[in-house]
Amino acid sequence: MQRKPKLGDTTLKVYLTLLRHGKAMSIAEVQKALGFRSPGTAHYHLERLVDLNLAKRVPGGYVAQPNLPRRVAMMYIILRKILLPRHIPHAVFFTVFLLSYLMLNIDSLDPSILIILAIPTILYWLDVYHEIKLLD
Repeated sequence: MQRKPKLGDTTLKVYLTLLRHGKAMSIAEVQKALGFRSPGTAHYHLERLVDLNLAKRVPGGYVAQPNLPRRVAMMYIILRKILLPRHIPHAVFFTVFLLSYLMLNIDSLDPSILIILAIPTILYWLDVYHEIKLLD
């Protein structure tokens, strides 16, 4: 019984690069875009994507398939061909809520409410940061 290859971090970065590029990319273009030292590394990850049915070989290189893997679909929202971290709306909501509370209650701030609002705000922005870092 053959095991299905997993989508690792580097392979995910290659997939996201293909997805953002929107058209066929050669092995050399992927190597340059991601800063790989050898074209063999780019080829290896592109072939893993083909094995996972997330990319296909076309004349001129490889192109991403539109079906998002579960891992990407859970982390990103596609808005007009732009990948946005899924936690951005939550982070913005809690930030606005926290700032509104600060502005409306500047004279009588309750430390427990500040903590309750600050913790999710910080955690969501950290998630957004890590999701953006994965895109780079």
